[in-house]
Amino acid sequence: MAFSENLTFLVLISAVVAQSSGPNLTPNFNVRFRKECTIADGRSGICVDYTNCKKEGDVIERGGIIDISELRSGDACRGGLNWCCSESNITKPPEVVNKEECFARDGDFCPWCVSLYRGDENNERAAELFCAGVLIGSKIVLTTATCHVVSVYQNVWAKIPDSAEPGKMYPVTHRKQHDNYNSGSHEYDLALFTLDDEVKWNDQRKVACLALTSPFKPVCFSFGYDANDKFVSTLVEITKGSCTPGAGETVDVSCGKTIDDEPCFVATGAPVICEEEPNKMTVYGIARSPCRKSAAQFGAINLSSKWLADELKGYGLSEAHFLLQKST
Repeated sequence: MAFSENLTFLVLISAVVAQSSGPNLTPNFNVRFRKECTIADGRSGICVDYTNCKKEGDVIERGGIIDISELRSGDACRGGLNWCCSESNITKPPEVVNKEECFARDGDFCPWCVSLYRGDENNERAAELFCAGVLIGSKIVLTTATCHVVSVYQNVWAKIPDSAEPGKMYPVTHRKQHDNYNSGSHEYDLALFTLDDEVKWNDQRKVACLALTSPFKPVCFSFGYDANDKFVSTLVEITKGSCTPGAGETVDVSCGKTIDDEPCFVATGAPVICEEEPNKMTVYGIARSPCRKSAAQFGAINLSSKWLADELKGYGLSEAHFLLQKST
């Protein structure tokens, strides 16, 4: 099916969403999870990723993976929450300096797509591509919590192929997974990675807009890699529920299937974009799995709207920086 036919099909069957005066991000669809722990000196703490905690009064150096033997985890802190940190030592994310309104593109173009690499800090060139993500703001990557967990003891870098420096490897300095992430069911499978530098563009407004108040549309695009690790799009029909009945069934999961047996290219962590307004594509979810039998698991972000909005505002962003400003 040609792209023009695909897009016509998308426009014809996409649901029409009623316009409102503005998004309502007040309802919290989930209870914030705080896992308590005990530090070696007996003080009470909270389980966090080690990049979000000061160590002996100093922030852990960028890229410096601490020795696993030093992780104060015991039986309390595991996976992506591997460090027991006193509340007073929990660090805030760095503020985004270059603030600009997010930009909704037309069609299946994804300038905000991010490639994530993991490896040893002393051998950046040998790092392996392992996940995808989407750029929010100018230095924040939204991906899956699963991508965080599988790289938790490694260094992570990001490449943004459509930026002004497509070959640059941006070190990830902070990582934070959704408070309610369940590694078994993959419920709330979201994480935010912070880059050490602001991404530069040849033109302005390349950061993605999030659709935080709506479920998936019937037809959307997601992205994966071709044989040369270049991003390519896949048009998918989306239905509520897991692709595999009885496995991965969560409140926020949907299944995306290719149309007319077209090839399926979807990478874990890649954005799922749908038409929020005519000719304006925004991020409705994140891919939880690659394609299997022409289908992939997608996680909707609307049920995590409060968590995402709170976290992004912690970077100094306003809603105009990550939500589409409605046409008047």
